[in-house]
This record gives sequence, C-alpha cells and structure tokens, in this order.
Amino acid sequence: MRLQERKLLIRNALLGLSICLGMVAANAMGWIESLERWCYDVRAQYCQYDQQPPTDQLIHLDIDDSTLQAIGAWPWPRQVLAEVIDELSLAKAKVIAMDVVFPEPQLPRLLQDTQDKLVKIEDDKLLAQALADSGKSLLSVAVDIQNANDNQAVLKHAATKLIENNLTITREDFEEQLRHSPVYRQIKNLAVNIDSLFIRVRQQVLFERSAALLKQHPGVDFLKAREMILPHLDINLIGGSPLINTLEKQFDRARSMHALHRYATPLSQIQQSAVRVQPQLPPIALLSESAMGAGFVTYLPDADGVVRSVSLAVYDGQKILPQLGLALACGYLGVHPRDIRFTDDHVEIPKPDGTVIMLPVREQQVKAVNRQIRYWYDVPWFGPADQWQYMYDPMRMQSMQHLPVDAVYRIARYHQQIATNNQQIDKAISIVLDDDAEHKLKLNPDLGRSYRNSQPDSNDSAARQAMVAKLKADDFVSAVYADFEKLKPEDLSSDDRYFRQALIDAYRAMDAGIEKNNQWEEQIVNARLKLKQQIAGKAVIIGWTGTAAIADFVQTSLHHKCPGVVVHGAIFNAILTNESWFGVHPSVNIIIILILGLAATILAARLSPIWALAGCLGISSLYLGFNGLVLFDKMNLIVEAASPILTVGLVWSGCTLNRFIVERTERARITRRFSSYVDPALVNYVINNPDTARLDGELKEMTVVFTDLAGFTTLSEKLRERTVPILNEYMGLMVPIIRNYSGYVNKFLGDGMMFFYAAPLDNPNHATDAVRTSLELQHAMIDFNRRLHQQDLPTVAVRIGISTGNMVVGDAGSEDASDYTVLGDSVNLGARLESANKYTGTAILINDTCKEHLGDTFLLRPVGKLQVVGKSESIMTWEPLCLFDNADERQQKIAALAKPIVDHFAAGDFDLCLAAISEYGDALGSDKFSQFYQRQCQRHMENPDDFNGCIVLEAK
Repeated sequence: MRLQERKLLIRNALLGLSICLGMVAANAMGWIESLERWCYDVRAQYCQYDQQPPTDQLIHLDIDDSTLQAIGAWPWPRQVLAEVIDELSLAKAKVIAMDVVFPEPQLPRLLQDTQDKLVKIEDDKLLAQALADSGKSLLSVAVDIQNANDNQAVLKHAATKLIENNLTITREDFEEQLRHSPVYRQIKNLAVNIDSLFIRVRQQVLFERSAALLKQHPGVDFLKAREMILPHLDINLIGGSPLINTLEKQFDRARSMHALHRYATPLSQIQQSAVRVQPQLPPIALLSESAMGAGFVTYLPDADGVVRSVSLAVYDGQKILPQLGLALACGYLGVHPRDIRFTDDHVEIPKPDGTVIMLPVREQQVKAVNRQIRYWYDVPWFGPADQWQYMYDPMRMQSMQHLPVDAVYRIARYHQQIATNNQQIDKAISIVLDDDAEHKLKLNPDLGRSYRNSQPDSNDSAARQAMVAKLKADDFVSAVYADFEKLKPEDLSSDDRYFRQALIDAYRAMDAGIEKNNQWEEQIVNARLKLKQQIAGKAVIIGWTGTAAIADFVQTSLHHKCPGVVVHGAIFNAILTNESWFGVHPSVNIIIILILGLAATILAARLSPIWALAGCLGISSLYLGFNGLVLFDKMNLIVEAASPILTVGLVWSGCTLNRFIVERTERARITRRFSSYVDPALVNYVINNPDTARLDGELKEMTVVFTDLAGFTTLSEKLRERTVPILNEYMGLMVPIIRNYSGYVNKFLGDGMMFFYAAPLDNPNHATDAVRTSLELQHAMIDFNRRLHQQDLPTVAVRIGISTGNMVVGDAGSEDASDYTVLGDSVNLGARLESANKYTGTAILINDTCKEHLGDTFLLRPVGKLQVVGKSESIMTWEPLCLFDNADERQQKIAALAKPIVDHFAAGDFDLCLAAISEYGDALGSDKFSQFYQRQCQRHMENPDDFNGCIVLEAK
C-alpha cells in the first residue's frame, strides 16, 4: 500500500468513526426519532410472516353504525346496556369489559306499563344490577396526565393553597387574595380565566378531601362526609349551594375511585411509582360499586400523533390502576391485579397454574406530556394495514371475532315483542272477563280480578298461556263462546252482534298472541344458543367502532384511523398469546451503528465510489432484511433501523467527499510538482484522460522548434557556478512565452530547448504559433541582455530552428521509463536548422513546409536552399523577420534585397549574385548573411563543377 493510500485510509477511518460517534450522539438526543418511528411502522405493517395466530378468546362487541341505526342515537338508556350485559352473562362470557365511560348519572324515565300506569325506570340502577349480577364486568376510567411543563403549575399551587385553607371561600375573596399574591402577574401574563381556575381547583381540592375521608372511613355517606369536610356550612344550604353541589359530585367521584381500588394494584407490588394522574372521568359510584373493577383508557400518542405504545399502569394517588387491556386479560386469566408485580423492565402476571407472563416495559420520555412515563409497553400490532376488522382472521380476508351490539340486544327486542304481545293478550283477557268498563263482556269478573291482582311479569308468556287455557276451560265462558259461534250475525240483535264480535276478536287476539310468543320464544332460544356458542368462556369487550363523532379513534402503526377499543384488544391478545415486542439495551444499537459504520468506512476507503456505494447498498439491504425478518418478525426484538442505515449513508457520503477532496488536493499538488518536470499540457492531458496508460505513437503533421544560446559558452566560463541561476532566469522568460502559444516544452538541452506544437492537443495553427513564439522569444532577449549588461556580463543571442512536417509523437522508452516526444526526419531537420543559423547569419530558420502554413502573416527573408548535415536533399529555408503588418522600412529592404541574392545563386549566376550582394551591402551594410553568400559564390566560381543549386553545410 502506497503512503498516500495509507494516509487516505487513516483519514477515512477517522472520519467514519467520527460520523458513527456523531450518529450515536444524535440518536441519543432524539434527532432521528421521526425516521425511527417510520421504520417502526414499516416493520409493523410488512414484517408479519412468523407471528403466532391471534387469540380466539376475545370477542369485540362493537357499537357500530348498524347498531346505532337499529337502537338509536347515543346516549342510549343504560337499560339497553344492562340487558346486553344480562344476555352476555347468560351466554357464559368469562369477563366483560366496557370501553365506555359513565361519568354522569342518567335521569330516571317514566314509561307506561301494560295497565297504562306510569312506571319510573331508573337506568343506572338497572345497569348497576346487571353489573352486580354478572360479577365479572369491568368499567373504564379516563385519566388526566398533567404536562410536566405546565406554565400554570405555580399559579395552580397558589390557588390550591388558598382553597385548602378555606373551603368556603367565595369567588370574589379568592380573586382578591390572588391579587395580593406574587403570582397575580402570571395570571395577567397568561390571560388566565379566574372563574375557570376557581372552579377547577375547588373541584380538585374537594375530590382529594373526599378521597382521604373515604380512605379513613370507607362506609361514610354523603351527609356525614359533608359535615366532616364542611363542618361550618349552614345545613339549610343543602340542595341549593353550588359548593354543596360540587362536593356531592366530587364525593361521588371519590366513592367511585375508592370502589375501583378493589381491583387495583397496591404500591407494595411496584418497584417505582407509575406516573401520577387525576381520574378525569370515572364511572358514577353506583356503577363502580357494582362492577368487578376498571381499567384506564387514556392514550399518549407519539410526537407525530400515532399511538404505538401505552402505559400499563398509572398512579391515582392511592393505588395503581391497570390499563383496560391488561385488566381484561387479568380477569380472563383469573389473576387479581393486586398480584401483578411491576419491575423496572417487566410486568409479571402470575397465572393460577404457576406460570408467569412477562410483559417487557421501559421508561420513556413522552413529548405529549413532557415527562418520563414508566411501564411503557409497545403494542404488538398484527393483521393487515388499515383493516382492523380483519385482524383476527388468519387469512386476513373477513371480519372475525367482531359482533355488533345489536346482535345481542336483538334478544332484548324479542323480549320486547313478547311483552307487547302479552299486553295484547292481557287486554283480550280483560275484555272477556272483567266488568270495569261498559265495552267489556263481564263473563267472569271474579276470575278477571284474580288475574289482575296477581299480574305476571310483562315477559311471562307461559303465565298468560296458562291463563288463556284456564279462561277457555271455564264452563260458562266456553258455553257462551260456543253458542255465539254457532249463531249467524243476521239472527242477532245489534247488542248481541257486538257481543259476539268482541268475544271472537278477543279469542283470536289471545290465540295469535300466544302463537307469536311461541315464535319469539323460539327465536330467543336460538339466538341465545348461537351467542353462547360464540362467546361462552371468552372475554368480551364493548366499545365504539362506529363513525359517529363521539367515537374515539386513534392513529396506529397499522391504521390511519383505528377505534380505541381495538388497542385494548391488541394488548389482550399480546398477553394471551405471550407475543410481545422486546426493546434491546441501548448499547446494542450503538454497537450496530459502529459495526455498520466501520464496514461502510472500509468499503469507502478501499473501493471506488461506485463499488463502495454498491457495497453500502448491499450492507444496508442485508441489515434491513435481517432487522425486519429475523430480529423483529422472528425474535420480536425492536432494534433501531434508521440510525444504522443513515450512518452507512453518511459514512459513504463523507468518505467519498473526503476522498474527492484529498484526491483533488493531491492532484493539484502532483500537477504543480509534475509541471516543473513535464509540460503542464501533457500533465493536464493525462489527468483528463486517466484511462490512457500510455500515449501510443501517432503520425501527424506538427511543428518542432529548437533553440540555442549563442555566446553562452563565454558567459558560463565567466560565471562558473553562477551559470545555473542565469540559465534558470533565461528559461523562466522563455517557457511562459512558449506555453502561451500552446507550445509543449519537450526538453531542456543545456542552454537550448526543444518544443513542439499540435500535440498532445491538436492545433491547426501550429506553424503560425511556432513562428509567433520565436519572434517573441527574440524580443524577450532584449530585456534579458539588458540585465546581463547591467551585471557587466557578456550578452547572448538565441538561435531558432523551426521545422514543419510529418512526425511521430508519443511515448518513447520502456514500460517504466518513457518520454513523451516527437521523432522523425522533420524533427532532425529542426535541430539542423537551428545550427545552420550560425553559418547563414540568421536568427530563425524555417523550412518551406512551415512557410506554406504561414500565408502572408509574416515578413520572410529567403535564405536559400540548404543541404544540412545528414540530409541528401536540399530544402528551401526562410527567416521570419516580423509580422508582415509590423514590418519597418529596413526589414522590408532586408527581405527585398535578399531575394535576388538567393535567386541568382540558385541559378548559378554568381556574378549577378555578387552584384546583388554589393547592392545589399550598399543599402544595409555588410552582415553575416551577405558575407556567407559572398564566400559561397567565390568558392563555386573557383570550383564550378561542385555546384548543384544549393548550399551544402558540412558541419552541424
């Protein structure tokens, strides 16, 4: 592993670990709760492959829409529920729970009996009697859990103190004393309603006083309680004083809770106290004293409004109240709540057979009330999403274990039909026998009076059937009926015709009523038999499922709208099937976060981003499958899913970003470093084309340039060790000019350079750019020589050779040591042209191919056909003097006067050539170029046989 890779691995490992630790901290602070809740719901909905079948020992008796339509709008007379409970008891229901609150007494009703007399119906007593006869019925209590961040807590405390010190304080005195207290400013700031505060606090104080009194004197009645709680209150105010009325209601409320404590858990059975609550809506005392017990039905949803968990126990100041689902399960199992044991992490239910059911619980911060709630239990949901009716069907296709209340109350309606028929039978009997009205037949008044005096129950059809048989067996009555039946109406007087018809109608009414009663009795027998088959030995819970506004619906992990009674049923099912969801210790979640995060770190550090992403997706998929199907579905463990997956995603993102930053930084560093050895054009090309391991040879037309410093040898002899800085200064001037025109600096040849154009990137103007570069290099030498002169150093000149032609460009060398360069005759020609400048007296020499690419851009001086060393053929050469548009008069003369010299020489007219040289010297003065041609003319004039139209250079 290279050092750079090792550094990147260490950095990514530290970054990944930091992200993991940050995720652990974020998870502990609750920042990921919303994602965890979403994952919780997804698992609850889709991971139900290994669940046990739901219990078949629970029947939901639903107050549904069909029941409301059949019985009538709520509230019903409580006699209806009394009759339902009576029928459930007859059907041998093992325990009955009512998820319905009865916080207020129901006023008596007046109904007419069979004799048209008004009868008072006391519904509360009827329901209480049904509860008492059942002996196994549970009621519901709605409790209030105070918000821990109640900004009125100090205010309520001050108000409570005032009322506790004087229970008879008036509302005016209460406000006056508050005005002089330090909390009055808070009343104004919070815009508190004084009347509401006074009423609420007084109710609570009176309730607490009543509860404390009942605890000391359980059998005390209201009158005695009034004397003990309000000893100085005028007795004549009873029945009219608001204070007395409030005390009466709160005393009944305290009586109710005192009675319900029979079915509660003492504090000795609990390790740590449950959350303190106020009984907000307990049943009226009459019902509580008749029922077996009660359970609380208050829910605390999560921050998103979804009910996922419930508290299994609350503390009302005296006893521990069980949740209704827990109370129902205890009633079914035959376990009294006083035997339940509450520990920090379990609720233990000891069954009569000696086994113990363990329900996992925990302490949870609940934002709805901003407090820690103990004995928090995750509701183990089951069944299809948004189809709570199908929860108990293993196939999830139809409603099972749900009955409408009307299916039971139908039996009571049958009884009502029998009572109606019996009323008609009683009227018919009275018409035949009695003499108390003119329209009656008076056939046996004594028998009629005897029947009236011992009137049977309105539903006693057997007694009426016996009475009808007795009536028909009477000799006189039967004789009269037989005589009238034989006679024809037209043979009778009008009075006899009326008598005859009334007697026959009464007989028919009695027979029809008895026949209908027999039918209804058969219906009752069949309905009771069916009901018994459905619920005998099972638990029954009555609750709202209808869509009426009064119904309580909650959102759960499975249902957007779920009746609250279904939540209690789910808890009951969990207890009976022993199928609870267990939370894991927080350290388990931390370990999983660290393991997955470090695995993602290794992948991101060792693999490319795409492969690392694929690996992270694979890890995440495997973990989600393992979490949902194994841990959750098979093992019933709730292990966090969102935070580990989020950790993997953040680790991959962070490490990939870190790799990108590090690689970009390293790339820039390498680029800067490499560019000092290799031309940046090649560096950028390789970086932008990383898949190109080698730059294979390519034949293309290019322009190559060679330069050399004339006079540098003299300079270096004088400078010695100071030569390198001067040379670096020179190169520092030249290289930027070359690169400015897209030239690629290939080699530094001592005091010379080799650079070329059109590679690695194409450049159609390679020849023009090469000449422009060369002219600018010549111009830059002016300032360079000025600085040398200022240092008393000899000046230098740059010679340049430019060759355009086909060349091979690419990597040259071995696999592990190569050089990006150009090869070919055209390259060698460029080097020879640079050397030829020494002889021709020129600064720049270009070949004719280069000249063809230039057009009219530059002013060129013809130099002649040269045969350089190593070449068998001559080439026409030129010297670029300047841009054509920038040429001055002297430069124009140089180009113009050089042309006849070159032309005459090439034609072999040496005399004319010498004449042209003389003209050139007269106009411009003798220079190295004219002297070079003068020597060539003289040599060939002495040896004419050697001339072939070109100048042969015998030295480099």
